[in-house]
Amino acid sequence: MESMACPDRYKRLGDFPSYYRGEKVAPVLTLFIGGNHESSLYCQEIPHGGWVAPNIYYMGYSNVMNFGGLRIAGISGIFTPHDYHKGHFEMPPYNNSTKRSIYHMREFDVWKMMHIQKPVDIMLSHDWPNEVEQFGNVQELIKKKKHFKKEIEEKRLGNPATKILLNHLKPKYWFSAHMHVKYAAIVPHENDNTTKFLCLDKCLPYRDFIQVLDFPLKEGDEKILKYDTEWLGIVKKSIQYESTTNEFITLPDLSTSGLVCSPSEEDIQTIISNMDKEGINNQVVPNNFVVTAMGYIPNFGYQHFPRELCINAQTTQLLNIIGVGNTNEQVPGDTPETVESNNKPQDLVENNPDEIQLF
Repeated sequence: MESMACPDRYKRLGDFPSYYRGEKVAPVLTLFIGGNHESSLYCQEIPHGGWVAPNIYYMGYSNVMNFGGLRIAGISGIFTPHDYHKGHFEMPPYNNSTKRSIYHMREFDVWKMMHIQKPVDIMLSHDWPNEVEQFGNVQELIKKKKHFKKEIEEKRLGNPATKILLNHLKPKYWFSAHMHVKYAAIVPHENDNTTKFLCLDKCLPYRDFIQVLDFPLKEGDEKILKYDTEWLGIVKKSIQYESTTNEFITLPDLSTSGLVCSPSEEDIQTIISNMDKEGINNQVVPNNFVVTAMGYIPNFGYQHFPRELCINAQTTQLLNIIGVGNTNEQVPGDTPETVESNNKPQDLVENNPDEIQLF
């Protein structure tokens, strides 16, 4: 909790420790990205994504995953210009500055996603793509959030970096949060394609913070979380450009240099072969969650143990898969007992007349 940037009065663990310890299991597979109020120390253990508890998967700084025939992409953080061109330089113990800069989106993660060539069905971001509100009911939005008016008029509302991704990826759906209001828009693209955008409100009583969408399975699709080989190939080739410096970094201009991190078919086959060596079949994400912190103990409360960043075993295995890890290196998190996931289907959903229709 000490690595989360928010007033102390909001730092309540709730029931997450029960899920972390495996006493409870999320009833449905849950994917999430990071915003500006996360446990940054924990998320930093798995920068490329991983299980934070059985059946709850963090997508890392940026990622693409596959589930049920859907290709789901996500990028964490919010946009702040003074940190955008830097590397991921923050390390614990965080101060009041790095506790906040750690959740600022970096150009490197956007740049990686600009290499994606295969279609994306769903995109997740915390703050909205810049100017996406223009494709919805702007006047209704201003009625609900009067302080948005000036930013909307000056075309400053939202994230300019994810606007670039929206125009590049053109996903079928884009889901966001951050603005504490429910809002929908339909963004047009060429050839009559569209992106259906939805933002939900803050998770509080009497607020529109949840909506259920039904994505029918096609024949042969499985409700199993899988790695995306194109994305892993991009991660592999982009490692050489990754930086942990607190200085501005310059990345190759994709308009002149081309897609320097697009994986070849040989790269993809090498990754699949490495998966086989790790015992991973058909790109299925293993249930390799490990406990790396003591955390909350009933009757004793939260244990404040200062510690350095733990290199989570999930990160080690993923780096081995893409071929940049050291398979003989022992790191914290390699040895704790694995807690298996237990997927449970969600069968019954009631219709909500207040939902924004996206279909």
